[in-house]
This record gives sequence, C-alpha cells and structure tokens, in this order.
Amino acid sequence: MNNMISKVSISLRCPKLSTLFLGGNHFISSITHDFFIHMQCLRVLDLRCDWDKANHHLESLPDSISELVNLHDLRLSWCKKLKKVPSLAKLVRLRRLELNNTAIEELPEGMEMLGKLNCLNLHLVSLRETIPLGLISKLSALQELYLGGIKVDKLYDVGSGESFANELLSLKELENLNTSFHCLSDYASYVGSSKFNGLKCFYLAVGQRFYYSDCHLGIPPRATVQLCYSDEGSSQNAHFFPQNTKRVGINWFNDLTRLNELGWLIKDVRELVAFAINMCNKIECIWWWSSSEEELSGTGTSSTCWIQCLEIINIYECPKLYTLFKGIPIPPSSSIVHSFFFCLKELTIADCHNLKNVLSSSRLSQLLQNLEEIWVIRCDELEELIGEEEEEENRRNVETPIAVQFPKIKKLVFQNVPKLKSIWRGVMICDSLEEVRAHGNCSELKKLPQFKRENQSIQPPASLKRIVGSRKWWDSLEWDPAYPQNILQPFFIEKENPTYLEEEEQQQQQQEGNVHSGVACDNCQVRPIVGNRYKCKDCHDERVVGTGGVIGFDMCEECYNTPSKHSDFVNQHNTKGHTFELIANGGDSPVPVHTVEEPNSA
Repeated sequence: MNNMISKVSISLRCPKLSTLFLGGNHFISSITHDFFIHMQCLRVLDLRCDWDKANHHLESLPDSISELVNLHDLRLSWCKKLKKVPSLAKLVRLRRLELNNTAIEELPEGMEMLGKLNCLNLHLVSLRETIPLGLISKLSALQELYLGGIKVDKLYDVGSGESFANELLSLKELENLNTSFHCLSDYASYVGSSKFNGLKCFYLAVGQRFYYSDCHLGIPPRATVQLCYSDEGSSQNAHFFPQNTKRVGINWFNDLTRLNELGWLIKDVRELVAFAINMCNKIECIWWWSSSEEELSGTGTSSTCWIQCLEIINIYECPKLYTLFKGIPIPPSSSIVHSFFFCLKELTIADCHNLKNVLSSSRLSQLLQNLEEIWVIRCDELEELIGEEEEEENRRNVETPIAVQFPKIKKLVFQNVPKLKSIWRGVMICDSLEEVRAHGNCSELKKLPQFKRENQSIQPPASLKRIVGSRKWWDSLEWDPAYPQNILQPFFIEKENPTYLEEEEQQQQQQEGNVHSGVACDNCQVRPIVGNRYKCKDCHDERVVGTGGVIGFDMCEECYNTPSKHSDFVNQHNTKGHTFELIANGGDSPVPVHTVEEPNSA
C-alpha cells in the first residue's frame, strides 16, 4: 500500500491468499490480464485510494477479476480514471462493492447475480443510462445503498411498472440509504412506509434539480433530507419530513420569504440539528418576529418547536436576504421567544449579496446565547454584523459603549466582505472567544469591537488565541483610546499567504484562470464555472446577484456542448429557442464574445 508502483506486470501463484491491499498506489496505470488467475481464494481486493490522492492512472481492470468466485469485498473507491469493471456475474459471494468516485459510465455486467451483496456504493459516478428497473430489488441482502450524487439524466424510470420506492421497500435488511427521488409521490411512498423507520442513516433528496451538497450539512449525512425544486418549485408543493430527520436542506424554493412559512411542513420534526438554505430567490430573513400573541404562545408553539433544537444554520446564495431576523420579539423576555434559537451553535452565510447586517439590533443577541461560530463569506453589501436601532445609536453617542453578550462565541470569520465596516460598535463580552479572522477583501473594517470579559475589565478574554489577517488590514485599523491597539497586538497573526489582494490583482487572477466566481452551472451545479461560460441572454430570473449583475440561466462548456445532458432540463425551464452567449475570462466586460443560437445548445 501507498508506494510508487506504476505497473503490475507479473502473475503470482498465491492459491491461499485471502486479502490483497493495493490501495493508495495512485501511480498504477495497468494490471496484467492474468494477475488474479492463481488467487482463487481471494476474499478481499482493495484498490481504493485516499480521496485527496486519487488514482489518476488506472483506467481498466483485468478480466481475471471475473473469476474470483470467492471474493467478498471489491473496493475501487476514488480510482478516478477507472472507466470499466469486468463482469461480476460469477462473483455470487460478493458482499461489498465500492465504485464511488470512479469514471464508470455503465454498471458492470452481472450485477443482478449479486444476491448476497450487503453494500453497494455508486456515490458520485456518471452513468449513461438509468439504473435498470428491477435491479435494486434483486439485491435483496443490501444493508447499505449509496446512490447520492450520481450524474445521470434520470436515476430511474418514473411511472413505469414497479416504482423505485417499492424496490427500496423490498430491501428488508436496508439500514443506510443515500439516494434521490425524482418525484414527490415516490418520496412520499417511501418515507410514509413503516419499513422506512428501520433505517439507521439516510440522505434523501427530492426534486429534478438535485445536487449533492453534504458539505452544507455535515459529513457523514445522517438522517438528512434535501428538497430541491426548480423555477416552478414551491414550498406549498413540498411533502412532509420524517420525524427522526436530523438535517434538512431546501434548494430553489422560489416562493419562500422566511422560515416561518415552513412551520406546517416541519412541525413534527422534534430533533432537527442542521438546516441549510440554498438559492432561494425570495427569502428576505430567517425569521420574522410578529407581534401576534398567537405566534408567541399557545398554538404558535406547535409550528415553531422544530427550531428549538437547531445547532447549525447555513445560508447560501439567497439574493434578497438582507438580515437574519426581522422585527423584535414581543415580549422580549418571553421564555418561549428565548427558546427559539437556544441551541444554535454555528451560523454560516455565504454569497448573499443583499445582506446588510446579520442582526438588526443588539437586543437580538439575547436569542443566540449559545452561538459558538459565525462565518460570513463573500457578502458584497454587508456593512455590519450587528446593527443599531436609533435608540441604541443615541445612547452610544452620549453614554458609555453598549455591551452585547455572546458568552459561548469562539470564532468570528469574515472573508471577502468589502463593505463591512463594523462587527459591533460597542463592547462585546465574549469570555469564550478564541479566534477572529479577516480574510480576503475586508478593507472597510477599520475598527474592532472592545472584546472584554464578563467583568468588563480592559483585558481581552482569557480564551483569546489569535486574530488573523493581512498586515495591511491590521495596520489600517483605528483604535479607541479606551481600548488601544497594544491590548490585542500580542494576538495578531499575519497570514503567511494573505488572501487580501488589491482589486486589480483580483481581476488579473480571474482573467488568467478564467474563473466565473459565484456562478454555478444550472445543469450540473458545478460552482464556480471554470473555463467558458454560456449564458442565456433571454433569462433574467434574479436567481443570483453577483459582481457582474443579475445572472440568469448559465451552463459550463461541457454541459453546453453535450445536448443529451441538458435537453430535458432546457425544455423544463422554457429556454428552448433562446439565444446563448459565450462568456470568457471570468466575465470581464465586454461580456459577449460571440452569440450561439439555441439549436446547438438544446
């Protein structure tokens, strides 16, 4: 394992060998065709690679693998150039088959013979055709099935004969499942069945525009549901979440303006840990506090209890989001109100270019007393982490600085927020604070809060370890006489390879790399698009607002030049007959290089 072998060209006589590990040899380009002929007792064959040292050379396997009739485990994970696997028809004792992150375009022959298979992993492979109807049900011993992120026009045939949901329900031993459903009826049939409750771990995605985003919800994805809707998607068309759901992601909910509107949908989920919001065009805030007594007590609690256990909230590419909470809870001292986000530990907001502040008032910090980390990334219009009401601003001008308390906060991270001027204009009591980071362009952040202990002594929190940023940013900071620079100077760490670049340097980098920052391919969901980008001139749906203005319907070069990959998707979004333009060099102006008519792109 983990050596520099580039070619296996010998045939070994090892009739009693039961286990062979060749994993980690990412220089292997070929294995001789008769290498496995004299290994009839082989039970475990491991050729997999580490995910960060993927095998970039091995493209095929010798046919002699097909004769390993005693093989139990065949592990080929992360062999990223492996295009074909020989027939498995004779490997009837096979228990585990790992083909995830390989380059196979079709399933191996003889899969239907693997009646003893316990684990099948096809995560992130690209198939030319759907999974054959009836294949899954023939693998009746499956305990683990991973189909998440398969790149194929349709994972299975919808509405023809036995449904995909029924095939899954026939797997009586299934414990771990990662898959997507094309339609709500299949999803509802499956999660509504009593057999579903036997799963120990699941990652379920619903919707035509599904893309695998485990990074948004954590790894491993346990008890996760992703609802993915396209332009016609509506939260009103969504279905229920299983009661034991731990993580939820919603994507492209184009009528959703705040999470209050999801109360009826998630009200039965009592142990929700993480919630991710991706590319919801109309969402303006996470929660809209109402003065209605009904919402703060009584019947209102039944539809809000799901947020009381939330530990993680992640928000990505929501172009109209401008603050986290709208309004101030009344009464502010209500125990019901204070329990709403009581467990929240991590908050991440990225690529939300209309965001003005995260909290509109310091009073809202009372809701986040267990918050440990705040990450704000690439939010072009963000000016404040915590804003001020008029009353607070007047008090600040005539009295001692107003203090906000975040007793559990450990990390504050800001990356490429060019208009950020203030984290908080007063005192921040944060006895657990360990780290503050200002990466990329944070050039307008000229003043840090007065980080203090609970007793408000001039000393910074005892837990503070580092403040990380560029030397240029640190030297540009302005300091209050009551809280001079020398207090925090010992904690400053200059980043060795600072990401802060002058605007001209940033533009030059994008030109050289031809990277379209913040722009995703609407077909394959690769983000950002690298290389040529094809933009529909007729689509302006305000899905994302970036530095180049409104971005509508975009495709990467590979998807654009492969009509079979996206023809159904183009038709679904009414872009057939539209004109596409080629955008190169990261989208620098002038944008159009040339115009291509739709017949070449659909």
